[in-house]
Amino acid sequence: MTKEVIVKISGLHIEKAEEGNTHAPIEVVVPATYFFKNGKHYLLYEEAEEGVSNVTKNQIKITGDTKVELRKKGVHMTEMVFEKEQKNLANYQTPYGEIALEVHTTHLNVQEEEERLIVDVEYTLEANEAHLSDCKLMICVQNKE
Repeated sequence: MTKEVIVKISGLHIEKAEEGNTHAPIEVVVPATYFFKNGKHYLLYEEAEEGVSNVTKNQIKITGDTKVELRKKGVHMTEMVFEKEQKNLANYQTPYGEIALEVHTTHLNVQEEEERLIVDVEYTLEANEAHLSDCKLMICVQNKE
């Protein structure tokens, strides 16, 4: 894979409520810088938000098919770790304050191809020992051409 890539991130939060489930899909397509070092894939990219002049700098580190780490620095700051069948703590910093989350990864699959990388993650989010949502995350990386 080349250094300059396109990253497509699709996410879905499924929140359970008495009146039925609600789905909150998101999709981001951004140019990114890719490199492979010490057996790990790295993606670096920036996100801009409407109405905010600052950008959020993101780093995704993929270790084999067992661990994915996401770091955000900017308006929203967090460090989330997804490991197969593991629970990890994450602090999500917003302009309104910090939220302590527990991330329980239930599924993690990484497909490495010569010109493409696909990461599929399923996890649950909890706060204060209360279930918030079931989540799905798909990261597709391919050469810019």
